[in-house]
Amino acid sequence: MKTRLLLIIAMGVVASLGIINTAYAYTIHDLTYSNSPYQNKQTPSLGKTTEYLYQAYGENSKKPYFDVTVSITNLDEQKNVFFEKHQVNSNSIESPYDIFWNYVPEESGLYVVEVLDKSEKYKRYFAVPEDDGLKRVPVTNPELLKDTSPRKQFRMGIDPKLVICDDALFLALKKDNQPVCLTLDTLIELRERRSIVAENIDYERIGLLYSENEFKSLLEEKNIEYTENNYMVIAGESLVSLHPKTGYCGYVLDDKGEDYWFSSSYAFPTFTSRGLTDESPNPCKPNSHSCECSIELSLAEKNTKQLSYYDEVETMEIGNIFRDYLNEGNKITNVPNLFTIGKYNLEMDPDVITFCGQFQGNAWWHFQGHVKDDVIIGFSLKDKERPALCAINDDPIVFEFEKSAIKVQSFN
Repeated sequence: MKTRLLLIIAMGVVASLGIINTAYAYTIHDLTYSNSPYQNKQTPSLGKTTEYLYQAYGENSKKPYFDVTVSITNLDEQKNVFFEKHQVNSNSIESPYDIFWNYVPEESGLYVVEVLDKSEKYKRYFAVPEDDGLKRVPVTNPELLKDTSPRKQFRMGIDPKLVICDDALFLALKKDNQPVCLTLDTLIELRERRSIVAENIDYERIGLLYSENEFKSLLEEKNIEYTENNYMVIAGESLVSLHPKTGYCGYVLDDKGEDYWFSSSYAFPTFTSRGLTDESPNPCKPNSHSCECSIELSLAEKNTKQLSYYDEVETMEIGNIFRDYLNEGNKITNVPNLFTIGKYNLEMDPDVITFCGQFQGNAWWHFQGHVKDDVIIGFSLKDKERPALCAINDDPIVFEFEKSAIKVQSFN
């Protein structure tokens, strides 16, 4: 079965210069095509040219041509605002035939694009808002959309994939591009019926909910009592596929002071693995990351009441090792050649010293690294905000390394 491609492409035109900007596709077919040239999506705007794309397929029939008709209807006014007929060669198409047409929305409201391809009709809805500024609300201030129905958000011009649902509901897209907020049971039922777009389901959130329920069920089976304050479950890495396979992990400190760790792997609609242990199966290690390590960091940040600092001798020792490492060249890009050193308050390996620091200058990038047997075995840049477990003295020693060792990279 062929997948039909129907796109809306918002075209920006600079009339005074006679320049047409790069086209940005708004995929009203609800699928993200990896080979699509239109990566930056924009919803249609009032008074701006909108280009549409439909891909037609040949039928290898005895008829030399077949017709594809396209129309746009303003549903608020119940009037047809665009109609066009295209004649397509039946037999010479080895790949999809692209049909383009343009339309400038002159009124705000709800619209539907209808394509009649041979005997089949395809519908896709879109909205043209009065105020384009509302399109960014899900990103800039999602709280403003609380208790706002998905249909109303859609009419505000918000990308249907960004519609906000109540906490207990899940966002889904109908085949015609309309967003709906559903209970999990209803979402699963409609997914089995293929009534909603499979690619736009939040599989990670579903897996997290099921993992939480599974974790609590295992704890109940073992009669482990705990308070919610000492319990957590988070999502780890995902393997990208139609139904992402995501790892989850959890931790609980029971009422007796005992630790328990949960791990699972979920690929909709089933678990591929799950289990409960009395110690972390993947603790923090140098130069590696795991779901369980994220929990360790969170616990350490929560439970560390007072940070531990290097003394001057320890600071000079680690700082000189790191300076010599940077002077080897090609270790770092686009940072100042001054830095300070601090202690990272999380022990990963008794044979490894984990340190942290901050480059000084216009860019205040923090970093974290590891030393074993007086040798740097790896380091990485962190956020501009200092990590909670990084302890740098208020009056730190500033180290300097050679500017020539910095790799300069332009992003122009």
